[in-house]
Amino acid sequence: MQTRDEEKHPIVDSSLHIKEADVVDSSLTSRLGFIRKVYSILSLQLLFTALLTIWCITQEPVKNFVVQQIILFVLAAITAIVLMCVLLCCKANARKAPKNYILLSLFTFCEAYVVAFICCSTATENSNGIEIIVIALSMTVLMTMGLTLYACTTKEDFTICTGLLWSLAICLIMLFIFSLIYPSRLLSIIYSIFAIFLYSIYIIVDTQLIVGSKRHSLQKDDYIIGALILYIDIIILFLELVKLIAQLTGKH
Repeated sequence: MQTRDEEKHPIVDSSLHIKEADVVDSSLTSRLGFIRKVYSILSLQLLFTALLTIWCITQEPVKNFVVQQIILFVLAAITAIVLMCVLLCCKANARKAPKNYILLSLFTFCEAYVVAFICCSTATENSNGIEIIVIALSMTVLMTMGLTLYACTTKEDFTICTGLLWSLAICLIMLFIFSLIYPSRLLSIIYSIFAIFLYSIYIIVDTQLIVGSKRHSLQKDDYIIGALILYIDIIILFLELVKLIAQLTGKH
């Protein structure tokens, strides 16, 4: 009778549940550590960019120098694009320390100089330039916080929409080329609105890739890539807001 009872009610090894729980806890701890690392690096990038921009704008001789040296702006922009490709196209460069930190630091410096140049130019060309920058910065902070909160709480999986986003990015590039050939204020406004919308979606997608709660996610060694893509999204969102507000409210 005892044997039959054991067959009907097989004994479950509780150690299996303990091991599964340990694996889940270890995975969650690893992901949380990855998220903290990404946002710590991102915070340092944004802080450096903000400090450099503020210093350039508030120091009149520095502002004049930055605005006049267009060649430095072009070199910084090209270098930033090259470094971005080196990190994103060859993930080995983004995963091996200290090379990944060095490359990201160089990229951040170049991108921060680009931001400082555009902000200095806006402050020089418009009598309300500082006001435009402050408004754009405030909108960027609020939008980024709202989009991040939405990405972390929504059940929708935006990480599966990468194909659509690439198609929209190609359309944005074509619109940019068209605006260079046929420059107009209306076309510039349309381009900025389109870019703001697109990079708002990118912030949601990249946040979900970092958090790792959806179908696709970044690996734990991709903390440099996570910080890089979010930094790019936020910076482009800010610059396009500066451009759009300057187009709509700029005073010469």
